[in-house]
Formats: sequence, structure tokens, C-alpha cells
Amino acid sequence: ASLTPLGERLVWAQRRVSARLGPQLDSLASELQAELHHLLADAPRPLRVCASHGFAIEALQHLWTQTGAPIDWRYTDSSQALAALHAGHADVASLHLPLAANEAGHAIEQAMLAHCARWLAPDWCYVHMVTRRQGLMVRPGNPLQLDGIADLLRPDVRFVPRTAGSGTRLLLETLLRQAGHDPSTLAEGQAGEHTHSAVAAYVASGMADVAFGVETSARRFGLEFIPVQSERYGLVLRASDVDHPNVQPLLRLLRSPACAQAFAELPGYRADQSGVITPAADVFAGWPQA
Repeated sequence: ASLTPLGERLVWAQRRVSARLGPQLDSLASELQAELHHLLADAPRPLRVCASHGFAIEALQHLWTQTGAPIDWRYTDSSQALAALHAGHADVASLHLPLAANEAGHAIEQAMLAHCARWLAPDWCYVHMVTRRQGLMVRPGNPLQLDGIADLLRPDVRFVPRTAGSGTRLLLETLLRQAGHDPSTLAEGQAGEHTHSAVAAYVASGMADVAFGVETSARRFGLEFIPVQSERYGLVLRASDVDHPNVQPLLRLLRSPACAQAFAELPGYRADQSGVITPAADVFAGWPQA
């Protein structure tokens, strides 16, 4: 048996809906669970985590859910996560930064930090989770022969972007500027998608030629992946909160064999230092003061 063209469209529509709305529904469920727990048990406020969606953080959330412990877990874009921590609306936020392997990488890292400077604080610390690879996701066989980010600006290429404010979109725009290209027209007229899976689904369904995101998305949707930039993804919180009873279970989970196994199963991810805590002064070395 084989699907009709209409059937294929319906299947891909369902996969795009799941990729686009899944994280938002998870956030809503976590928010409601936290509110009900506080109301029914008259318990102290649970840990508030605000993070940009990714496969490692999603795996961490699922492992936490299995413990049955309450948590207020919300998926936002990277900028909103940092702003929430800075404003006191979150206890933990996510942050992903490019790995500065050379002078060019250092320049990209500093440009990313300059964008985040308004929210960063010297009394924070960074909890490492994973390193991962971001790159181009293209259809099997790479029919348009794309081999670098400059090709995204070609008029014959249909590119599906991430939403404005997402760390992945900021990374791509920073990479283009560092290479001497103007990214202003790259996502012109497009609102963008909230997750790596959503943009991968667009390419896999034939609605776009290429997307920029993590390797896991490409593999899960049967796409080819062209690596562009390695980065570290971790959590930031106030150093004074590290020993808080709400935070310690999260750190223990990050250092657990179950978490290491979950991260190891993600293509393009490495988690050999998961749970290691570093002072902000070391991670954000040279970041512009706001």
C-alpha cells in the first residue's frame, strides 16, 4: 500500500504540527502541574526553568518528569530565557554559545555575548550540559549542492528560518556578518519556526530547501547534515542558588548515568562534562558589561 499525494501531505502536516507545538504544550503542562501542586499541597514554589528548546534539554525535562517532582518548566527563545532570569522570573535559564576554537570563533563568541550583555550578571554561574553541532539541513543528495551558509542567500534557495530571538537564528546571523554577508534579507517576510524539529520538517516535506539547526533534527527527519559551528549548551543561574534544595536535584540529575545515556543517544551531541559548574567570570570572559 502507498499513500496518495493528499495522504502524504496530511502526514507531513501532522509532523509539522507536532514539531511546532510539542514544546509549547509541554511548557503549558508543566506550568499547570506546578500551579496545581502549589494549590493542592500548599507547597513552596517549585524550581522555575526557562529554556530554549533543544533535544538535550527536552531529554532532561523528560527524565525530571519521571521523578514526579514538581517543576515550572517553560520553553521560550534564548533571549527571553536570559531576560526572565535577569528579572527574577526564573531560577534557571539556558544559554548556548559557540566554541571559540580559533580567532574567528572567538570573534563570533564575543558577538553573541554582546547581544546577551544586557541580561548577564557577574554573580551567575554556568552549568555545562552538552556540546553540539549546528549546520545546514538539506534533502537527501543535496540537490542544490549547498555547502556553506553563503548559499542560503542564493535567490534559488528556499530557506526556512527560526524565530527572531532564538539563539540559533542569532548564531546564523552572526556567522553571516562575520563572513561579510548581510543577513537582513535571509528571513524576509517569514515569522520563523520555534524549534529545530519544525524547520527540519519543512525541509523534509519539500516546503523548503534548507534549514539551519542541530544535527539531531536532520537525522530524525532523514536529511543530510552539513556541519557549520560547534557550540556548548548549558544552564545559567545565580551562584548563590547552587546549594538551594530546589537546584540540587537538577544538578544530580545532570550528573546521573541516565542523563549521560540520554544525551549520548542524540546525534551530534557530547556530554562528557555534564553538570560541571563554572563561574560566570570564566565562561563570559571579556563579555561587554551592560
